[in-house]
Amino acid sequence: MGGSMQQRFIALAGALASPAILITVIWLGTLLLVAVGPINYPGQPSAAVLAVVAIGLAIFLLSYQGGKLTFDRWFARQARSLEFSPRILNKVTMVISLLGIVGIALMEFDRTILSGVSNGSYAELLRCAPSLVDTVTIKRTPLLYAGYTMFSFGFVSVVLFLLKGEEIRGWAAALAQLSIVSPVAYALLYSGRMPILFILILIAMAMLVRLSQGRTLLPRGHYLLLKIGIAVGLFAIYSSLIWSSRQNFCIQMAPLIAQLQQEKDQHAKTRGSKSAKAINGIEFNKRVASAWAIPPTALRGSSPQAVLMMMLEAWNVKPRGYVTSAIESNRVSARAAMIGLSTYFYLTHGVRTVDIVWNVRDKFTPQWGVYEIGVLSPLLRIFFPDSDQVADMEAEEQEA
Repeated sequence: MGGSMQQRFIALAGALASPAILITVIWLGTLLLVAVGPINYPGQPSAAVLAVVAIGLAIFLLSYQGGKLTFDRWFARQARSLEFSPRILNKVTMVISLLGIVGIALMEFDRTILSGVSNGSYAELLRCAPSLVDTVTIKRTPLLYAGYTMFSFGFVSVVLFLLKGEEIRGWAAALAQLSIVSPVAYALLYSGRMPILFILILIAMAMLVRLSQGRTLLPRGHYLLLKIGIAVGLFAIYSSLIWSSRQNFCIQMAPLIAQLQQEKDQHAKTRGSKSAKAINGIEFNKRVASAWAIPPTALRGSSPQAVLMMMLEAWNVKPRGYVTSAIESNRVSARAAMIGLSTYFYLTHGVRTVDIVWNVRDKFTPQWGVYEIGVLSPLLRIFFPDSDQVADMEAEEQEA
């Protein structure tokens, strides 16, 4: 790479390392993808979405500039005087790495051993039918809550190592790299992808920061580029496998899901309660095993028509013409198309959600942050089971 080209690349990396520029680029890119991407979101991005995004960006940019000015004026000198020695940095790295690893280990132990349910089946069930979250009673111990307060340190440890890897050595360096098990195990525990995607994004951001500072892309001596390449490849494979696994699970469990939903609705009618009658973990495991024992019905094929029908049924959207043409001409297999389209929808459907919420805003009532703060919903379910606030929120969502 020539000197001038390298300087331009470093300048670009420095610009993207700025939170203000980066979030603007991401949102503009997302809106562009929604407008011309492989899934046709009717009427998107709408004027309401553009207004909400513009207001949100304006608030973020003003807050960022205010925080930056405050830091530059009051704290920059103190920050320069607080340079930690390599010895302290290594100790801090070891502590936060161990916190993250121990935290995710506690969560895994609670969910897989102490919960009383088959965690894999329970997590997949909620992916297929989130409304059934109250239909299965699972045991929760203090280990789970302790793990929740600790496992996020794994993210911090990985990023800290990438930024200061030249000074972090020995066991501290090994534990920092091992800390990536926190997001990976969390994703596996809940049959999701976002924690892994999030840590990969954080890794990319750390690389941009290093380039903007005129340093190498990654700390030398740990084969990090190879490890990151392997991680990205494994994530791509995992995304494909989890989609296929979830699709098969949802189809196989469809009769059980319908039965549980019917029992929930019947209980609500007879008892006048908005909450479901819960079954215990042992009964749930037996019913899942019975559902697996039933020979699967004729599954929908992987023809282009089946792909389109699945998308229309599940998302109320459809692929654009060029995607349909690629599938029909066999340039892209139906399975590959569904995996790609599902991932694309996973990353872009927030724009559609903003538009839906805006158009039905009159149907929502204040719920004291239950809509906005995700952790409040499970806390209310666990510690205040007689409260109807979560049920009211879900009823409003379904009505909308």
